Amino acid sequence: MSFDPTFLAFMPELVTIAVPTGTDNYNTPTYGTGVAYPARIERKLTHGRDFNGIETMANVTIWVAPEQVGGTLPTLSPNILITLPDGSHPKLLWYQDYPDETGQGHHQKLATT
Repeated sequence: MSFDPTFLAFMPELVTIAVPTGTDNYNTPTYGTGVAYPARIERKLTHGRDFNGIETMANVTIWVAPEQVGGTLPTLSPNILITLPDGSHPKLLWYQDYPDETGQGHHQKLATT
């Protein structure tokens, strides 16, 4: 079974993700150009473990399917800059990959503050 493009109808919003490129004189991260991805944003509490293995609650879950629109997500780390449609920048707490039946990337679930 291949990817059904109607799946993207469940992702009506765009999120922008940028990776850190360095730091400025005040040791604040600087970021490269962000890439926009179709997404589904759910504002609900989700329980999970962050990148350090600490149990925590996420406030926002973001579902993205970058491979299906000709792109790939950058290496995900707590340092990436996520921009939601409302202009907010939630912190990435953890993520999960969801492969298709062939083992290829299908979509990702990002849990954020």
